[in-house]
Amino acid sequence: MVKQADMIQFQQQFARIRREFEQSLPQKLAAIDATWQHYCQFPADNQILHDLHHQVHGLTGSGQTFGFPELTTSARTLEQHIQSLITDQTSMTAEQHSHIEQLIQAVHQSTMQPEAAIPTVSVQAEPDHEAPESPQPMPAASTVTITAAKELVTQPIQTPPSFITPAAPFDDNRLIFLVEDDDIQANDLVLQIGHFGYTVQTFKDPDALLATMQQVTPAAIIMDIMFPSGELAGTESIRTIQACVKQDLPIMFISAKGDMRTRLQAVRVGGQAYFTKPINVSSLIDKLDELTRNYQPDPYRILIIEDDYLLAQHYRSILEQHHMITMVIDNPLQVLQPLVEFRPDLILMDVYMPGCTGLELALVIRQQEAYVGIPIVFLSAETNLEKRLKAMHLGGDDFLTKPIQAEHLISAVTSRTQRSRILRASMVRDSLTGLLNHTATKEMLEREVALASRRHSRVAFTISISITSSRSMIPTVMRLVIECSKACLGCFSAGSAGLMSLGAMVVRSLPSLCPIRPSRLLPTCSMKYAMALPCCANVPKRKSSR
Repeated sequence: MVKQADMIQFQQQFARIRREFEQSLPQKLAAIDATWQHYCQFPADNQILHDLHHQVHGLTGSGQTFGFPELTTSARTLEQHIQSLITDQTSMTAEQHSHIEQLIQAVHQSTMQPEAAIPTVSVQAEPDHEAPESPQPMPAASTVTITAAKELVTQPIQTPPSFITPAAPFDDNRLIFLVEDDDIQANDLVLQIGHFGYTVQTFKDPDALLATMQQVTPAAIIMDIMFPSGELAGTESIRTIQACVKQDLPIMFISAKGDMRTRLQAVRVGGQAYFTKPINVSSLIDKLDELTRNYQPDPYRILIIEDDYLLAQHYRSILEQHHMITMVIDNPLQVLQPLVEFRPDLILMDVYMPGCTGLELALVIRQQEAYVGIPIVFLSAETNLEKRLKAMHLGGDDFLTKPIQAEHLISAVTSRTQRSRILRASMVRDSLTGLLNHTATKEMLEREVALASRRHSRVAFTISISITSSRSMIPTVMRLVIECSKACLGCFSAGSAGLMSLGAMVVRSLPSLCPIRPSRLLPTCSMKYAMALPCCANVPKRKSSR
């Protein structure tokens, strides 16, 4: 949710960008006229026609965004006629020439008809100072997505007036209400959930839950669905609670049933997670942590690739207003380095750009394994369905048609980025320990080493090894550690010294357990030399193999 002061700042930024756009219109129109006259002199040069199409396309996408709806309409008509000339690849007739002349004049006329008022970008604002009697917590980044999902439900629940005022949450949001009539199952969950710092209070009867919630509000409710009173008694109980409690509570359902009817009922009463028995406690804890955390997740990182500077700044201001971190690139040929250094969660990309189209750039990005999972959202005024489907086929995840409403942009970016982070977390982290896996660790080290090399700085890292098995595992562990580091340290001119230093660190940390000498791992490294090496390597100041 956007604070009122932030919204005022956003509107000021939007007004400034609009003024810059209005001031740039004479130059843009002059460029279109010059390109058209150039094409009339050299009608066989198809590249000139492509340049004209690109110039007009820019006005189609930005006109309505900055308060010139007639400009968008007239530019789109002109763009379509130019596109037909490109597609037909035939000589322009006198009639076509006259018609395009008229359309260009219509574009000129449309710039004289801006909207009377600055278009208001709808962003939900909250007051800077909230009333103490009704605090409004800032929602997570997934608020837009969750709201959209609720609107798709065929039988939405109308919440009647509340009559219960929930008490303050217990023990800093660590209290969990578990409703389960199976004593063995309940005791097992209490034990396992309790190991992760939660306090669990159990109920055998759903009816007892409502009375208890008048005294204290939990961080979340874990509710079984089947009870002696009915096969869907759990969902009916939650329906009653949701209608009576003013505060939205995370609801997680557990059940031995996994059929569609039961899951649909769980969703309709506000269930945010559903686990079938036997329960995967690790997954349940992960979801519980996600729903009850009292900290904000890392801001989404959005890379904007757009050759129209003003449009790019407009998108940037919308996204930053919703606490996202953005980076703008106006030259698609310079995208590779920002991909490494900025590490975007999502890429917003224009389709028509000079030098390299968005479709070509998407193919380049998708051919690199490290970026296969990054969502790509195309931006374009293109209305041709066949071309939009082609864009999706070539690696796009969504296609937003210019002019883009702020709410649509935020919704598309938020939902795509949120799902991408969830999927990426499952791919890069070990399911048992929660730590980065082998591949992700190598990628992170390579990225940091490359960044340090470009900045002519030093890089250092720490490797922590926990050995709980026999002494015979230590040589294997040391070999794996050094093997995992070769790709990273190999880009140093002093790479071999870095590897020997790494081996020396492991030897020094395990002096009484290690049954081998570092010379067996690193034949060029003596014990005396290895022990004297520093524990970090210098990045070369000038030359790097990367």
